[in-house]
Amino acid sequence: MSSAQIRALEEASNGGPLDIKVENTWKPVECPHAAKRLDFVTFHYKGFLEDGKKFDQTYGREPIRIQLGVGMIMAGLDKGLRGMCDTELRKIQVPYRLSRKNKCKVWKNIPNDEHWLTFNIEMLTVEEWSLNKQFTFMDINNDTYLTQNELVKFTEKMRKEFGKTWSNEDIDNVMAAKYYIKYFDINGDAKIVYEEFSKVMERDMAAMESAKALRTKSKTKQNGRKRDPNVAWILDFNNDGIVSMEEIEAADTIIQNEPSIKPIFSKDEL
Repeated sequence: MSSAQIRALEEASNGGPLDIKVENTWKPVECPHAAKRLDFVTFHYKGFLEDGKKFDQTYGREPIRIQLGVGMIMAGLDKGLRGMCDTELRKIQVPYRLSRKNKCKVWKNIPNDEHWLTFNIEMLTVEEWSLNKQFTFMDINNDTYLTQNELVKFTEKMRKEFGKTWSNEDIDNVMAAKYYIKYFDINGDAKIVYEEFSKVMERDMAAMESAKALRTKSKTKQNGRKRDPNVAWILDFNNDGIVSMEEIEAADTIIQNEPSIKPIFSKDEL
């Protein structure tokens, strides 16, 4: 019987798609901050096949640092890492449907045809998300500002190292970076400093909260993905915090034009 047939039988007996299985093997008494979406987490892992054979481990090399909820890691591990604390140990079993990830430098040793994969995780640090951490994460050359060229390199780094790609394959990295600069560049000097970044982000997050409140009040269902805080931030063209399929499909055309929402503020706002 093939792995696909085994998966089909198990899911049928389970009554629905298989989900991850989490076992907390050790947890510290104090947990200042439990990992959630957008947080930056640094961890080691040992990975095992269904027969118990170890296929990879990060011990002996650098630990992995990723941002949760933005496509830098397979869906099953992204879900399983949430709620973890500094120094916590956890075993996460990931079914086939949640273990797919584009081949890349960081995940190159993870097999693609196992029914279940098991990861023993040692969480080293959980860094709570902030605008400053987000800006620093994207500022890959640490020069305190973002340029079009740097944003292109950041996007390429995410693809090569973590397998993170655009949902719309027709989106061009250069065009996206150019649009991003126009969206955030308040003073028009073709680069983004932290003050500009934080001002535009705060404006957008306020608009997103208002849109969320309206959806809650009207009981409107969320139709799409939550907004990505990296370069893909620009794909939420109506600023409601949700990137719809319509926005994704039209993005490669829209980003060839000027942003409809300009980085313009009154003197009182600056």
